[in-house]
Amino acid sequence: MDLLQINRENVARHIEEFSKIGRLGESASDGFLRSGWSPEESLMFKRIKKYSESIGLSAYYDDIGNLFMGTLNGYDKVIQIGSHLDSVVGGGNYDGVAGIVSGVEAVRTICESNVKLSKDLEIVVWRGEESATYGAAYKGSRAAFGFASPNMLSNRFQGKTLEDAIKGEGFDSGCIRDGRAIIRQCDVDRIAAHLELHIEQGKKLEMDKIDIGNVTSVRGYSRYLVKVMGEFDHSGATPMGFQYRRDVNLAMDYMGVELDRLAWWAKGRGFDLVQTKNNNSGFGDESLDLGKSAITKVAGFGYFTLDIRGNYDIDRKAYAFGACNTIRNVAKKLNVDVEISEIDSSCALESLSPDVQIKIREACNHYGYSSVSMPSGAGHDAVVVSKAVRTDGSNIPVGMIFIPCKNGKSHCKEEYSSIESISKGADVLAHTVYSLAR
Repeated sequence: MDLLQINRENVARHIEEFSKIGRLGESASDGFLRSGWSPEESLMFKRIKKYSESIGLSAYYDDIGNLFMGTLNGYDKVIQIGSHLDSVVGGGNYDGVAGIVSGVEAVRTICESNVKLSKDLEIVVWRGEESATYGAAYKGSRAAFGFASPNMLSNRFQGKTLEDAIKGEGFDSGCIRDGRAIIRQCDVDRIAAHLELHIEQGKKLEMDKIDIGNVTSVRGYSRYLVKVMGEFDHSGATPMGFQYRRDVNLAMDYMGVELDRLAWWAKGRGFDLVQTKNNNSGFGDESLDLGKSAITKVAGFGYFTLDIRGNYDIDRKAYAFGACNTIRNVAKKLNVDVEISEIDSSCALESLSPDVQIKIREACNHYGYSSVSMPSGAGHDAVVVSKAVRTDGSNIPVGMIFIPCKNGKSHCKEEYSSIESISKGADVLAHTVYSLAR
């Protein structure tokens, strides 16, 4: 068949239009904030919905506010493309956005080419993918498939609960509260494959000058909030030493060193593992008040978050157990109290669909684009989709396409991917979807 060529000008226009929404300053270079179920996220949804309808797609919102846009040819099966439009605080204009822009233009290109298909095509825009707002990831996709925890509804961001945010944008949080799936079983059965295009959020593709990453696996995570309680004392009058001071900041420093040692020990024994500790990291819980701290005081309260990620759930969970014990042991040694709470977790997607990976590789070869098979260190809504079980007991086959991003930067104002890189990814996405939908 002839090449399905994405219109680069359309891609550039979408990126430019979205760059005007949710800016934190005068220009796009100041970064963005488009939290889940915010007016900014909703405006982006409205823009892409209007565009999809203008090119002949049917579009509707589900109860929680996820947006579905697709063809209505009445086929038994559908090939689905998904991503998100929300951002972290101070994020960029490409994380999630590149996937939705590519998805819409891929479907448009396929439809306008008049190629013969045997499956419908659908793009889904998931609400609230980012965990940096409201303390939980994949909120919209989890709600859709009935995987969301009711506890997340009370999580806060900028003084507002998640439940308030959902209701404020005109949607119903009842499915989360009841643990009820929105997507019907017959519609889960109908999804023949699900694809997501995303910026890499790392440096490999750019540094190795490779056009496309063909994702093989996605790391799962365990996330903890660790509260450390000691005593506030005078910094001059109280002698040094843990027999005199219950110094929270000193304890957290020791915990960080011991956790780093533990992580390198585990990695040396073959664990796939990434660990990040953030002190007093703006978790969003308004009860975490550090207002009593001062330069003239020994710290009596502090907290940190711990993000543990790995490709293999058994190893990750075993390591997390050891990490929590390490924290408790340091607390005991330095005479402070500690409270550890798991705030969120997600299973790894240890292997994306081999069949879809083959189709992606064939698409890259079709265009002459260089590609490499690689894992994803970051999490994505595609993981949630892969956990949905069809009536026959099988899971939905999932594939992911990575494109380069400048200096590997993401979740920051420097985040950038070129129109050429996005368009090449969209070319591969279009051909892969076509191959699966024939």
